Amino acid sequence: MAFEEGTNFIRITIRNTTINEIEIDENNVLLTSKEDAENHGLGIRNVREVLKKINGRLKLSCENRVFKAEVTMRIEKKLVFDDLS
Repeated sequence: MAFEEGTNFIRITIRNTTINEIEIDENNVLLTSKEDAENHGLGIRNVREVLKKINGRLKLSCENRVFKAEVTMRIEKKLVFDDLS
């Protein structure tokens, strides 16, 4: 997990290794191979809904079996983070 803070934004990047490559379509939507696709990816959908309300952005990628989710959102004031490691 990484945090990057700019003048008026914060970017949170989360990386996780995977067994297989994860497919992401041209609309930045995860493609699942699970039979019950409608009930999978609910967390990502919730994140998208919240970011839409605050004009944030979610970018997903997967390269060399490393899945990456990057959230960018505007902030109104400087944030201070404790050491999260």
